[in-house]
Amino acid sequence: MKKAFLIGVAASFFFAFTFVLNRSMNLAGSSPLWSAALRYLLLTPILFVVLAPGGRYKPVLRQVAAAPGPWLLWSTVGFGLFYLPLTLASSFGASWFVAACW
Repeated sequence: MKKAFLIGVAASFFFAFTFVLNRSMNLAGSSPLWSAALRYLLLTPILFVVLAPGGRYKPVLRQVAAAPGPWLLWSTVGFGLFYLPLTLASSFGASWFVAACW
């Protein structure tokens, strides 16, 4: 349970930290699409670190190779329907407020 709690705290930190990045990127005039793509690229190595002990990433890679279509589809749905609206909302208001409401 302690490990699950620590993973949850770390995940919350990274989720909240993205709002700081969203705000700074928004102030710099960057596109919300870039922020969403950057989040995807940053999560990939974190996922690998979580799955690396004991080689737990190998079954995942085998499943992705066996059926790349559904993985790509549902990854797009997950990021397209969850994170992109969240990033767009932070463009119109304070990021901390969007995070608190979300």
